[in-house]
Amino acid sequence: MNDIGRKMELFRETYVRGAGDAGETDISGRAEERGEDVAAEKTAVDAGLMDSVGGMHTAGDPEQYRTATQQPEIRSEERKEIVRPEGNAFFTEISAEEKERTGEQAVQAEDDAGEKREDPVEGKLPDRPDDVVSSERQAERGRDTGEIPERQESSVSRETLPDFALTPASAQNPDRLIPADGDLRSSRLRITELYRRQLPVMTIEEDVLVPDVEPDLEQIINIDARPEITSHDVYRAPNGRNMYRIGGAVSVSTLYVPVADSGELVSITSQIRFRRECETGEEEERNETGRESADAEISVELLSVSAKVINERKIRVRAEIRCTAKKYVQEETEFLEGVKDSELSLRKETIRFTDIAQRRTDTMDVSGEVLFKENMPEAEKILHYDIDVMEVRRQIGKGKAVIDACAYYSILYFPKQEEREAVNTADSEGERETESGSGFIPVFYRGKLEFTQFIRLPDMTGAGASDSQVSFDVISSDLRFEEPESGEDGRRLILSFTVAAAIDIFRDMEREIVTDMYHRSRDVKFSAVPRRVSELCGSGSTEVSVREIITLPESKKGFGRVPYISASIEGIEATAENGRCRIEGVIATNTVYEAETEEAGFSSFSEKLPFRTVIDIPDAREGMTIDCSCGMKDIWFDRMNARQTEFSCTLAVSAYVWKIEEYRFIDKVCYIEREEDAEESAGMVVYVTRPGDTQWSIAKEFRTTMRELQLINGLEDSDYVEAGRKLLIL
Repeated sequence: MNDIGRKMELFRETYVRGAGDAGETDISGRAEERGEDVAAEKTAVDAGLMDSVGGMHTAGDPEQYRTATQQPEIRSEERKEIVRPEGNAFFTEISAEEKERTGEQAVQAEDDAGEKREDPVEGKLPDRPDDVVSSERQAERGRDTGEIPERQESSVSRETLPDFALTPASAQNPDRLIPADGDLRSSRLRITELYRRQLPVMTIEEDVLVPDVEPDLEQIINIDARPEITSHDVYRAPNGRNMYRIGGAVSVSTLYVPVADSGELVSITSQIRFRRECETGEEEERNETGRESADAEISVELLSVSAKVINERKIRVRAEIRCTAKKYVQEETEFLEGVKDSELSLRKETIRFTDIAQRRTDTMDVSGEVLFKENMPEAEKILHYDIDVMEVRRQIGKGKAVIDACAYYSILYFPKQEEREAVNTADSEGERETESGSGFIPVFYRGKLEFTQFIRLPDMTGAGASDSQVSFDVISSDLRFEEPESGEDGRRLILSFTVAAAIDIFRDMEREIVTDMYHRSRDVKFSAVPRRVSELCGSGSTEVSVREIITLPESKKGFGRVPYISASIEGIEATAENGRCRIEGVIATNTVYEAETEEAGFSSFSEKLPFRTVIDIPDAREGMTIDCSCGMKDIWFDRMNARQTEFSCTLAVSAYVWKIEEYRFIDKVCYIEREEDAEESAGMVVYVTRPGDTQWSIAKEFRTTMRELQLINGLEDSDYVEAGRKLLIL
């Protein structure tokens, strides 16, 4: 067989494989029009390189055929090789060494078989192996049915393969990694990140006994609870996971009607201790392995509380609480800023984040006298009280923060014996006569105690703070009577409590990071590590006035007198929208009232009142995280008639909007050196863009620059490129 015959045999095998791989689908995934195939075939026939049935002319050469058709080069997405479309098939360009090696194998196979082939110049096709003929038939049948046949195995036996073909490529040409640290410019920055995680809801259920000094219980009128965390630590479980061990107590205040028909209310206070364990979570696990870890702060909120009468001396209290773990972690992050090698192209992105510049907590003891209004009776016995501390204003200066706060308290008490008749008569509003001492109607009072707290900020210079956040936690409280000193009239009611005020000082920062890279002439390998980045996009606060009418159902007896309405905030949900933050929730109320009928007796009615408000935050967007707090300031209620009572309150709401994203920071960069030089790429390529392509991805694939891509093809100065566009790449 002469040289032309060997080339034709090689070409025919390549043609069959190309048709089996490519079928009638082009590189961009779009079906070729049959008209274009016919035009390509006609061009080949006119040039004398292809016969009228679409086969290759025996006197022609594949290189001449490529030159005559002049089809542009495009890159195959699957094979990553430069291919040229030829009608419905793809002809893969192969190296001269591979041609010669394949030709020698074909000659050896011919000599072994002893087959005699005719000269292709005579116009007759040479005999072909059965597997090649079968492949062509499958390819022809695939074109008729639209199916793409699988690639047939090569007819060359294993014994004819050279030794190096059985050796893995990695063993033939091992790559060497050379660190590129000398060509990189980077900086390290220590950032304090705040991680919040809501722990699973805890259910606490326990039986509470009525003290021996109190009368038997008949009906529960109202129950309030206040949870607190007394201890928490972290330990490692046998399964290797870190676990929180949380201990605390729930202070429960119960108001009930005794069995004896005395017409009075009885209040008891009890404390339920609890201890729970739960996993720390994924964030804390990562902190243990790569970052500086810090102790978590655990806060708790009451979700619901209820009570059930077991017998006259026992009640069963059920409370649901939810803890939130806040952990301040110092992370040292390295920012890759640039390179010294001009041929190393970088893709950069500017990120903004918020650093917690300072975190300070200060504890303060506050005490003051409760001063009732002039028309209110003096207190003799305290039934129930609660405290809610809220910020009024703050001022951050050089070295310190001045925080003005106010403690809003509610007190339910029995007045003195001599003043009960007057109170009962006034509250009846002339609807029902009340004899002296015939009932114990409690009195509700809402007041406030203002105070100022100073927090030292030793590292604060007066500049660089973008925002701050203040939170309060009442550690302990006490409401007691103090006997008058000499020369004073009457005893005083003193409210004292210990409050911990915490302040976070935020600092906005901006950095340009490298997210991707490639080299124009060398292979580059790099690793990237994920980093969470938090940016404070804004904050705001407002006051919400809630005014609703509480209406008794027909099944209940009407309002006689309404001495007390307890209220708590539940179910707060905050969502970020375009330029604002929407906050919704409910106020759980329980109205304690005396029935209007002669048989008297106290009862209660619970109802949930919805509320909503909007805070304007210009940079708020959908999907952002919101840190929201809501506290109750003023409470006021008034009986309107036997079926309705008006309830009003003022809520103080604040919101901090955070954008939390995860970026991949380039960690290590290395050059790849190989034993053999890479094959030379084509001098000119026409590339048809696919969906999802960007100017950067195309420039990286063909090792050019975005600037050259834009100048040659008239692209806009952006990363966008439409799908289906033909780009010339030099």
